[in-house]
Amino acid sequence: MDLVALIQGRINFIRRFYEKAARPFETTKHQIEKRKGRYQHNPSGYDPQDCEPPYLDDWFEADVALNVVGQSCLCLTQISFRDFLHGFVEQRGCARPNTKKNWFRKYKEFFRERYTIDWDKGPVDLAVLEDMCLTRNGIQHTQHHGRFYNLERKQTSEHRSRFPDSIFADDLDKRLFPSEKTSEPYRIKVTRDNLWVVLDAVEKFCAFLMEQNHS
Repeated sequence: MDLVALIQGRINFIRRFYEKAARPFETTKHQIEKRKGRYQHNPSGYDPQDCEPPYLDDWFEADVALNVVGQSCLCLTQISFRDFLHGFVEQRGCARPNTKKNWFRKYKEFFRERYTIDWDKGPVDLAVLEDMCLTRNGIQHTQHHGRFYNLERKQTSEHRSRFPDSIFADDLDKRLFPSEKTSEPYRIKVTRDNLWVVLDAVEKFCAFLMEQNHS
């Protein structure tokens, strides 16, 4: 089984999925901002003296939808990366390491001890990969107040402490609540840009592991 080909196939699928799933919501936001399409005219009953711009609810709904698409893709990326590591170990007839409490670090130690592969010598910043893993935890295991009433997700306390300036932290939150002034977890925002950063990192890192194993 060619693990590199499999992970590349997964990553390519995630890219295509995001492009297709995000397109209608990106279009909606663009049309509202540029007053094009069905948003070129003010809605019925709209008061120009109102402080809020027209179609604000539609814009926010499209923005939330984009984030949901991004979060889904990030979770699938993390699962694909973990599947690759499982496959790597199983192909070599080894039992998986105990990964309770920070499986990323446990796997890093396992690869160094069992295969003498030092992850720190890889072609990507490991902080990007660990940030991805902790972000996925925040998406799927968040416990913040209000999680039942909206689709927003926040960092876990561990994630906030480990990555106070996470690439997946909402930019508005970071501007309003600078990390040096508060430790309050930020809202998670997965965009095309930061998702692509992680997809590229996973692809390069998995290829690196296979190259080290054959060297």
